Amino acid sequence: MSKKAKTKTQGNFQLAVINSNTAAIDVGSMLMTVAYTGKDNQQYLMETDGFTESLEELVVTLKEAGITHVAMEATGVYWMALYELMEKEGLKVTLVNPKHFKNVDAQKTDVKDSQWLQQLHAHGLLRSSHIAPELYRELRSYVHERNNYQAQKSDTLNRIHKVLSQMNIKVQHIISDIEGVSGMKLLRGIAEGITDPEELLSLVTTKLKASREELLKSLKGVYKNQYVVILKSHLKAYDFLKRQMKEYELFIEGVLKQMLPPVQENKSVKILPKTSHVRKNQYSINLSAYLREITGVDLTKIDGLDEISVLEILSVTGIDMSKWKTADHFTSWLNLSPRPKITGARWWALINE
Repeated sequence: MSKKAKTKTQGNFQLAVINSNTAAIDVGSMLMTVAYTGKDNQQYLMETDGFTESLEELVVTLKEAGITHVAMEATGVYWMALYELMEKEGLKVTLVNPKHFKNVDAQKTDVKDSQWLQQLHAHGLLRSSHIAPELYRELRSYVHERNNYQAQKSDTLNRIHKVLSQMNIKVQHIISDIEGVSGMKLLRGIAEGITDPEELLSLVTTKLKASREELLKSLKGVYKNQYVVILKSHLKAYDFLKRQMKEYELFIEGVLKQMLPPVQENKSVKILPKTSHVRKNQYSINLSAYLREITGVDLTKIDGLDEISVLEILSVTGIDMSKWKTADHFTSWLNLSPRPKITGARWWALINE
């Protein structure tokens, strides 16, 4: 009978403490539960409300306790104000996805989330969510709001199409782009009370693909007063949304100017205004030129990317790609990589083929 070698161990295995000066916060809309380790190595648990004054006092309390690393669990946008206050004071904040740490095997029993979170953070077991620097967060806010107005504008155009259908006007099916110059001239003419197809067609100065006969037929409809009133109202909403989109483009341009590389000796970065015609949802600023200067490369040469998609990616990720170890990690973070998981039955079928 063979004998197995035995190795003696002293004591129980324990995880090393990586972050000693840690705190954890379970963030809610009006209640913050905080767990932290003080300078006396004692564990503290406190609760505070979500008012700004209370959050500022919380940051002071954590700094006085010698806290340098803070983990936050939150849903929605409740974490943002507290995050920015702690970031301003130099605390290293880790925003945690609840799905990640709740999958760690342990019996939580009646231990509060913040205490469990603080323990995991002290041992370095939490994975931080990606949070872009402040300037990119500002850019993302403006891009997001412009996208909201763009979506509302598209909805308004759908309503305009519906009114035209109720009037039995078919011009939106004849003209490829009702939002173009010719299409908008016809819509504004109808909204002003013009009902004669010949007079409406005289408003169009550019040449259209459709024949004159087709256009005249498409403009003959049921011009009831209520439909004209509704169309006029939708056009006002459309104009307002277009103005709002352009206003946010100015805010976006202001942030992009701050992102331009520093001016070198005898060389200054100058972005010329956009000279080409602005179509539909395109930006009125020279977006491609700004992006080239900021990133140092023309990313629109990548298949499937245009200047708007590059801007949206930039506003979320920033230009510091060192947060992702490889391109594969970045692709996985974008949820663009396939899932390699195979069920047991499928795996058995594959190895027996």
